[in-house]
Amino acid sequence: MLTERIHNLWNIIVDPRPQSLSRIAKNTNNTWQASIGWLIIVSFLFSIALAIFANDNAFIGRVIIGTLMFTIGILFWVFCIHYLCMVLFHKRTNYYEALLYIVVSIYTVAITFSIILYILPFGNGMLDLVAFIYFLVLVTIAIRAITNLAWWKTLITMTISTSLAIGCIATSPLLIINLMRAVYSTG
Repeated sequence: MLTERIHNLWNIIVDPRPQSLSRIAKNTNNTWQASIGWLIIVSFLFSIALAIFANDNAFIGRVIIGTLMFTIGILFWVFCIHYLCMVLFHKRTNYYEALLYIVVSIYTVAITFSIILYILPFGNGMLDLVAFIYFLVLVTIAIRAITNLAWWKTLITMTISTSLAIGCIATSPLLIINLMRAVYSTG
């Protein structure tokens, strides 16, 4: 299963065409549990890298909140994409598992590139923005390939779901901190 995942990640890097992204998403034998597990691992490693690069005393807190924040954000983003396809554009097929698998795979590639850009001495700012935009473009192509929506419907889906997911990621640390305070105050 790990070799299949690595092979699919390599195919996303070298062949990011709609046909290959659709094939990767639809011809997978992985379940949604494996995708969520992979998402948690990648978010955890990315949170560790961000905490190391931040170089401050709140290492464990940054890792915990970062892992939860990125995991919840990506899961919510995929939910929004799926929900908009089902409700707004009246798709009857359940695409959630295929969308989750391909978004987590593309997210893994994007996070790997992002960590490499952080390590490089010239990899700040603009290159990180280019990598983020490339991530969004790949996900847009994958949604179009999996759901067979028209391009304008795909762009509407991406705009709305990305806005909602960014809001979720931005507010999730506040939610997590408030939940931690609520548990601490009841104890």
